[in-house]
Amino acid sequence: MIIAGHAFMQNLRRGHYEIAIDTPPARRVAAAFAELAKAI
Repeated sequence: MIIAGHAFMQNLRRGHYEIAIDTPPARRVAAAFAELAKAI
């Protein structure tokens, strides 16, 4: 599970998902988690 989480974080940072794509790379992970928190 750790490997899947790491791969998710790397892909998120690189912009492979539509979530937080309009955010600068340095803030992409934080913005994505904020968006995911709203969805839950």
